[in-house]
Amino acid sequence: MAAAEPILASSLWTAEEEHASYPNRTTSPPHQRRKVATGCPSIDDSLQGGFDYGSITCVSAEAESGAKDLSYSLIAAHLLTSERAEATVVDTTNSFDVRRLHKRLVTCLTRDRLRDGKDGDMKDEAVQMLERARIMKAFDFVGLTECVAELRENIEVSSNRQPSPSHQVVSAPRGTIGDSEDEEEMLDAPSLPPKPTQSSLKETNDQADLGGRSSHLLIIDNITYVTSPILKNSHVQGQALLTTFMRSLAHVTRAHGVCTIIHNTTVTYATNNSNNKTTAAEPTPSIFASCTLRPALGKSFPYLLDLHLLLHRLPISPVDTKAVYAAHGAIPKPEHRLASVLEVMHDRYSDRVGHWSAFRADAEGNLAALSVS
Repeated sequence: MAAAEPILASSLWTAEEEHASYPNRTTSPPHQRRKVATGCPSIDDSLQGGFDYGSITCVSAEAESGAKDLSYSLIAAHLLTSERAEATVVDTTNSFDVRRLHKRLVTCLTRDRLRDGKDGDMKDEAVQMLERARIMKAFDFVGLTECVAELRENIEVSSNRQPSPSHQVVSAPRGTIGDSEDEEEMLDAPSLPPKPTQSSLKETNDQADLGGRSSHLLIIDNITYVTSPILKNSHVQGQALLTTFMRSLAHVTRAHGVCTIIHNTTVTYATNNSNNKTTAAEPTPSIFASCTLRPALGKSFPYLLDLHLLLHRLPISPVDTKAVYAAHGAIPKPEHRLASVLEVMHDRYSDRVGHWSAFRADAEGNLAALSVS
């Protein structure tokens, strides 16, 4: 049996101070997190800046509700934050479209260049950015765990390859020539580091928050497809395997500051018809009464997450509302205008529960905010 890793007393002291700063919260929050913004003002405002690094976020999304567009926007925004930013997508549905991601990158790069007063074709630069995006296929739960283990190994290997600035070996200055008797002493003596330049200081300051490491974004799309079979065979054993996997994923996420996004599906609430009235069998987690969806994978799954979001569609105008709900649950037609609604259902470290935002994705993949009148 392996021994537990030792805990430094300084870590316990820091955790105690953080807990004293947040006495009303049962779980003390970690240090102030960095965030990756989606570029949509309504989403970023509802999430108080965007998606957190070092935490697990689950998006339980209705079909065709804009979850794919949200993922492409997050990947593009993450890759644009730094030249050292890397993204990993674990695709269990075999539906990831690299061309849509490339198109999204070109749109973001063109927008940034025009803002700086520059012009040019950004397709080649977008292709270079795709070299920092890794696509991994997983077709069962075992494959999913292997993908996360491989990601962890790659992060640790890349972190160990980057030498610390204090241990860099630099050649000795060539100003003088030493005596032959002192050659061995000069070879054995450690060389002095060079005087830091402005560029090196700037690079050090830019990587201060990352500890000299590259930032990572992990998207698992979709966890339901590989977890549902084991839950159907044995619910108790499936929940145990899912809990173990989520704990391992949480360790990787927090230890290396990874922004982890998990996609989940939704199921429809069962309804009871009595006296010509349709009522839900249990209360809906959504703040919208017309939404009868609930996340898949059971009621205990949200407690394994840091942030849980529900993404569904709602009609925009009163005319669209009448047309959609008059169909009695039928699939909305293309002429019916629907908005994607993203709402916070669970938040471990903050008070964002109940926040929501409405948006639509255009043909270019841009997430446009919708104002509520």
